[in-house]
Amino acid sequence: ELGFNIQSQRGGAGEPPFMPTLNAFLPVAMQTGYDDMLRRSVLDLFLLFHDRNVQSAPPARSPAASPTPGAQPQSGMPLVRYLAAYAGDQLAFEYLWLMGLPQDPDGVALILDRVGRAGKSPATAQMPLELLTALNFILRRTQQGPAIIDLESAPQQRALVAILLACDQVKSSYKEREDEAQQPRAEGGQAGAAGLVGERSQELLDVLSALLAEHPNAEPFLEVALHPVTTETLTTVAALSDRFTEATWLTTLLPFLDEQIGRMQLSGVSGKQVEQEVINFVRECCRIFYINQDRRPSEKLGKALFHTVVQAIRRGYIETERFPAVASMILMHHVNEGAVGWLSEALRAGACHNHKTRRAISELVMRLLGVHHSTASSDLYTPPTDPATQQVVMRLLGVTQEVP
Repeated sequence: ELGFNIQSQRGGAGEPPFMPTLNAFLPVAMQTGYDDMLRRSVLDLFLLFHDRNVQSAPPARSPAASPTPGAQPQSGMPLVRYLAAYAGDQLAFEYLWLMGLPQDPDGVALILDRVGRAGKSPATAQMPLELLTALNFILRRTQQGPAIIDLESAPQQRALVAILLACDQVKSSYKEREDEAQQPRAEGGQAGAAGLVGERSQELLDVLSALLAEHPNAEPFLEVALHPVTTETLTTVAALSDRFTEATWLTTLLPFLDEQIGRMQLSGVSGKQVEQEVINFVRECCRIFYINQDRRPSEKLGKALFHTVVQAIRRGYIETERFPAVASMILMHHVNEGAVGWLSEALRAGACHNHKTRRAISELVMRLLGVHHSTASSDLYTPPTDPATQQVVMRLLGVTQEVP
């Protein structure tokens, strides 16, 4: 019906095949005023050309700014770059992702340039969200089929991360300016602090959830998800706790959680939801490796997790999380590896800085000595320790008498 044979059409000098014919259809594909079915048909045609590698892409050139709006494609300009320059809604962006945007450095540069300019005006601020919505749709649609984006490729990972960070920055900076404009001026004429610092779009959260569901141990995606720290991103990542390998816990997650706990006040639980989500995340690690005993944790993981749990106890997270019992379980699991010696961290000067912490560490010690009341039916039951282990605990306490 389009009136040409895709095997015989050729462009003019210096133009890729079919480009003169495609020029007539580009406005239909890009403009939202046309019917979606018609636009999708044209975009399907473009995708067909792309997948068959009919167009001849030129050698990579230095990234340039977007073409002048309304201009025809440059000679030799691949379709993926033209879509990167002109796509404006979810439908067009879906086909941009299907054409493999992360594989084209110039296409990525065009998108990054557009995203960077989008946050400067309310009229264009929606563009990054449309781009993310399209990516989320493509990722979830292809979960049961062949991958469109090679997420195992380091260059494509880097390109995708750059786009996600740019979209996230637009969301944060635009919302902060919007919030500042709405804040009444405080005494002295200074605007109030923005209340939306660190807020992240639902579209970004959806994309991160889809990416991590397929590649939970991809450190670049985890870094995007965990920085900046928000309640929503913490719950998004923690929901995948069972999918993370021990290596990911050791190299990425536990260091991150330990850092976040280190920033909490020592005077007690603050009540902030984001801090509670950090503690819940730690509890998930304890559940997977020690409470449910779904896996066989290494000594290295045990020591790192014990340190994090002790830091949480010092911040007042004790009874609800039952961290003294969990800490004793960690030590007893690795008792044959000399783990009781780790207890010295909890007993060092300054560690038990208040009565609540001293009481929690006392419970931990009593469990190790086998004199704390707990039943074998309890999910956090600590079995009685042998005399040799009890003797080590007593020496750490500075008690010299022999254990009978």
